[in-house]
Amino acid sequence: MARRAAGGYSRTGWVGERHDSRRLGRAIIDTNMVGLKTSNVGVEGLAAIFATRTTAVLLAIFSLDPDRVFFQKELVDLSGSSLYLVQRELKRLERIGLVQRMPRGRQVEYAVRREHPAFPGLQDALLRTVALGDRLRSLFAATECVDLVFVFGSVAAGQTSASSDLDVMVVGDLSLREVAERVVPLTRDLGHEPNLVVMDLETFRSRGRAGEGFITSVIGGPKIWVVGDEEKLAAVLG
Repeated sequence: MARRAAGGYSRTGWVGERHDSRRLGRAIIDTNMVGLKTSNVGVEGLAAIFATRTTAVLLAIFSLDPDRVFFQKELVDLSGSSLYLVQRELKRLERIGLVQRMPRGRQVEYAVRREHPAFPGLQDALLRTVALGDRLRSLFAATECVDLVFVFGSVAAGQTSASSDLDVMVVGDLSLREVAERVVPLTRDLGHEPNLVVMDLETFRSRGRAGEGFITSVIGGPKIWVVGDEEKLAAVLG
C-alpha cells in the first residue's frame, strides 16, 4: 500500500460537511471503551471508583472544559442522566469541594474547582479513559494501517479551556479525509474543534530525525496515547 502524504485539518473543516452531535453521556455509554493501557473499562470501571455512572460522566464533562461554567440544565442534557440523578451527584461533588454551586437569579450554575488537590489526577484519568482516550481508541481499534495515534497540546497537558482545539496526531496510511471522517464527529460531540495532523510513517520519521521544530515539540510534549506508546515512538524514530 502506498504511503500517504502529510496533511492537517483545522476548525474550518471540509466544505459542505455536517456532523450530528450527541449527548456526551449517551455517547460515552454507547461507545465500546475498552482501553489498551488502563485498568478501568469505560464508565462501568470508573463507576466502581466513583459513586455512580452519573458522577463519572459529570466529572468527564468538567474535565473537558474545566474553565467553563455550566447551567444545571446543560449538565442534564450533556450527561444524558435524569435531573434527579444530576442534582444528587452535583450535591455530592459540592460537599467534597470538587464543584462550586453558583445561583444566578432563578437558575443555578456549576463549575469545577480546578484548585482542588484531587482534580488534576482525576482529570488526567478521565481524559485518558471515558472522556477521550478510550473513545478515540475505539475509532482505530480495527485499523491495521495506523502506526501511531496520540492527542497532544493543551488537552494532553491538562490545560484545556472552552476555546481549546483537540490536537490529534495520526501516523500511518490513512488519508486526512479518512481520519477526519472518523474523528471530527467525536471531537465536536465533546465540544472541541479538531486540529488533525496526518502523515505517513516515513515523513514522520524523517521530520523527527531531522529535528524539525514542530515535530520535536510534539514528540517531547505530553501525550494521551491512542495507538502505540513511548516505546514504539522511540522505535519509529530510532
